[in-house]
Amino acid sequence: MIASLVAGPSPVIQRMITIGTESLEPRAAFDRVKGSRESKAYIASNGGSEAALLALLQSPRFDGLQFKDQNAINAAIKKAIKDGPRESAEAAAASSAVAAPKSRGALVNHALTRAGNAILVLAGHSRGTEILYELGLVWEWNAQLPALSAFVERVKLLVDAKQRGAPIDWVGLTEKTLQIVSATWPNDPSYYLTGDGRVSLLGESAEEPTGIITSFAGLNSEFDAILAGANHDLAAGEVVFSGSNYRDVNAAGMDKDVDVSFIDAQGYLNLIEAAKDFGALANKVATPKAQSAIYKHLATTSTEIEHTAAGPLSDAQAHRTHIRGVRFWYNVPPEALAQADPETLLTCVSGLLRLGAGLRSGPTIRQTSDLREWQGELAEKVRERRTRLEPPATAAASGNRDSKDGPP
Repeated sequence: MIASLVAGPSPVIQRMITIGTESLEPRAAFDRVKGSRESKAYIASNGGSEAALLALLQSPRFDGLQFKDQNAINAAIKKAIKDGPRESAEAAAASSAVAAPKSRGALVNHALTRAGNAILVLAGHSRGTEILYELGLVWEWNAQLPALSAFVERVKLLVDAKQRGAPIDWVGLTEKTLQIVSATWPNDPSYYLTGDGRVSLLGESAEEPTGIITSFAGLNSEFDAILAGANHDLAAGEVVFSGSNYRDVNAAGMDKDVDVSFIDAQGYLNLIEAAKDFGALANKVATPKAQSAIYKHLATTSTEIEHTAAGPLSDAQAHRTHIRGVRFWYNVPPEALAQADPETLLTCVSGLLRLGAGLRSGPTIRQTSDLREWQGELAEKVRERRTRLEPPATAAASGNRDSKDGPP
């Protein structure tokens, strides 16, 4: 079970204060500022008690705040002196009463309750806490997002796979790929939910949110590809890589950080680009793009490819100098199929065939012949759908009211 992987008790989520670019726990912030003139003045105004300064930094008044530099936090401490002990206490109590449901710590703990500790097990405490904060923010905005639930479930599957010793590039996964959703978000929740930081959370439109929500959905597809790849027949000593860079050493500009990659037992290098759903896939393949051009070049033109992984390669991997060829794929998680309409699917399949790419989705693999067959089926569905949508006037205008070509 996932829980058995955690050696100690569940972590205690602490408040964080950001000074410059560094996020600090209150105790560390206390050590940083206690020698300043303002801090000494605050201590003196509280009967010489250093504990009073620490309590101030631990209070909701400083929870999740971001200060440009040390001068900025010193100014905030100076203001607390002007407020006086009673006013500071009242302000802290009022702040706690208002912000408690949406404090950083509350959102992290809520996400921890919903997601379990698998994220902390996979990503580590510091990076995992940042991911939980972002999940908590998204769930605060919308408690029911299928992509987030799928992301969490695949994190749990990855933890289980790690416990089983699955052949996965854990360094690339945790140190590079997870960086997409583990960058420090230093401000308090209101900044992201209602303030200027809302674009980081939702993108430009709450009706069609992007932002960090898209990042979680994209990682969900990457995790699907990683898990499926780990169940594939791999070449001896190989693993499923996450976030590796591949470069044609003979062609400038032909290099790509690839979402998922592996060498299979047949000796083919498989390069996989993840798409969160079929709408995203259609955007990737419908028109020529630099990204797909690089993939196509690596798959069809390159004769010498350099592989740079996030972590060190094993001896077997480093000394593998020959492959049979390169196969280029896109991956979409299986649950996305139910939400895709025939027109979008047809656009995707036609684009994949034009690029010479295959499609992976969970354990399902569609190569060129499979895609051509599916293209024909989808084209027929699209024709039938368009016929059913023709207005009734079409049959009447033809002068043949009994025509069988009209709508049913």
